[in-house]
Amino acid sequence: MGLALLAAVLVLLAGRAWIGRRLIAGVLIVAGVLAAILGGFDPVGAGALVVALALTFWPRGEDEGHWGGWLGLIGLVLLAGALAQAAAPEAAHLLIWPGLAAALAAAASALIGARLTRRAALAPPVVAAVLVGGWLLGYGHGIFLGVGMDLPGALGLIALLLAMLARPLAPAAPSARGTLAAAAGAVLLLGCGLSLAGRAAEPPPAADAVVVP
Repeated sequence: MGLALLAAVLVLLAGRAWIGRRLIAGVLIVAGVLAAILGGFDPVGAGALVVALALTFWPRGEDEGHWGGWLGLIGLVLLAGALAQAAAPEAAHLLIWPGLAAALAAAASALIGARLTRRAALAPPVVAAVLVGGWLLGYGHGIFLGVGMDLPGALGLIALLLAMLARPLAPAAPSARGTLAAAAGAVLLLGCGLSLAGRAAEPPPAADAVVVP
């Protein structure tokens, strides 16, 4: 699960426009079908797949630059935080505080250099990624200990928040984005291989003991 989430973060940093929306949608569909075959049909997972496919093709073109992808992720997190505040207020802070930190970093970067070409303009997101990202990693460890063994997909929220913080730090050069895309594919394949190997090596359940009176 950790490798799959790392691959997702690398894909967000590389950008959908460079990798190809159809390729990403195909990978999502294959992953959803395999998950249904191996683990059974899950309505929550199916709904998440539909949302992911919709977001893969929309919006078009606005996320190719740093600002489009960064502000889009911030808006998505803050919207999710508002919905969480209405449904589960005790968990909303996990979305709202990182979203506000990223918004403040974006405002500071815009004041320093709106083109994000100066190193000083990237200082606010670096600080936010280090401080808030460290807090999120510690929080994610608690989430994994609480529900991760039974529901490891819950860590996807931590990956989304980390990607939001690190999005403006993604390289703009096509060669660097290609490297990120290749790394995402390699990490995803490694994660799938380890998962399949784990299922194959899992010992069969012990037979029920028969007590003879």
